[in-house]
Amino acid sequence: MNSNAYSILNLLSKEYNWIDKATYTKFNNQSNFSSPLQLIKFLLNILSVSDKENLSIVLPSKKNLCYILSIYLALEKVRKNYSEFLSDFEKFLVPGQNIRYCLDNEQKGKIFKYIGKKQNSDDITIIETLPYGNTAGCRIEKKIANLLQFYPTNKTKPIGKTPPRDYFPPSSNIDNILGIKSFNNPMILRNFIILLTVQKNFMNFLEAQKINDIKLKDFITVGQINDSGDLEDFENLKITNPKDNSEVFKIEPLIIYCHSIHSLYEFFKKNKDEKIVITDEISKINNVTIIKQIKEINKNIKFYNFSSYSDFEYLNEYQEKIDNTGQNFVWKFEKSEIKDWLEIDNDSFKNLNDFNSLDSNSKIKK
Repeated sequence: MNSNAYSILNLLSKEYNWIDKATYTKFNNQSNFSSPLQLIKFLLNILSVSDKENLSIVLPSKKNLCYILSIYLALEKVRKNYSEFLSDFEKFLVPGQNIRYCLDNEQKGKIFKYIGKKQNSDDITIIETLPYGNTAGCRIEKKIANLLQFYPTNKTKPIGKTPPRDYFPPSSNIDNILGIKSFNNPMILRNFIILLTVQKNFMNFLEAQKINDIKLKDFITVGQINDSGDLEDFENLKITNPKDNSEVFKIEPLIIYCHSIHSLYEFFKKNKDEKIVITDEISKINNVTIIKQIKEINKNIKFYNFSSYSDFEYLNEYQEKIDNTGQNFVWKFEKSEIKDWLEIDNDSFKNLNDFNSLDSNSKIKK
């Protein structure tokens, strides 16, 4: 085979090697199916460092790869959020701010106060129970890494009257893959990705796929944007700094999805956060007027589109309409390139004679 794929793989950032721990499988009884992990690792490298405002990738099995790459891109952001917190935690926790306990025991949801770093200590911080009645607050020492058992909140009740006991639950599915200890803290699992797709298709995907034998619907949190631009069935909370009332972060699902560019427009009228919008059909973003209006509202948005070969002729026209500043890029993977990447993965699955790491809709022949 052509060794280009192997050569490229050796040059990729090792940051994404956590993907090797994630076995993505279809668990119906009719086919053996696994994602092409090395191709995904390659694409994740591209998406993570891309400075393009509009990026289109043309390849087969676009829908499955679009969905799983969206999830992996969100997980990579979680990993980086964790590292960022440990290196600069007072960017997120302000002394004097109320914090909420998030571990799943009798103290879950209780409110405490973050006091700050312990004097003359590099890795110990102080939190405090809130005073009630004639009882004064009680100070508690916590290591910085264990601060992720709490997240900032504007709430004042229910009060944590006693220090939370030392309790370290089993690592979550996400923590196991990423090699972190997030304690499922919503500050670390905050949203970065919006999928523009058909709801039924995405829900079927989450129901019918697994990562490491865990259904995707049980692996991540998701939320839908309704026609008014609001999240349905999810408590969307904005956490602010008590000193100046500036926004610290929002509590949102890890993956947000919607079916319409119009709903997306309504959402961004109310939200100015940095987001990547990923879609599996060029037709969903072909309303160039609305796309430009969204970009005028929020300068921190990128659009990534996954297209099939049949969509390719429409992409250049779309890119010309959307912008002419060089911030748009179309990358078409030739079938020979895809086969090279599949061979790398197939080397790990030699016991499956009919293994194809793309789905049954793929036109790549082995």
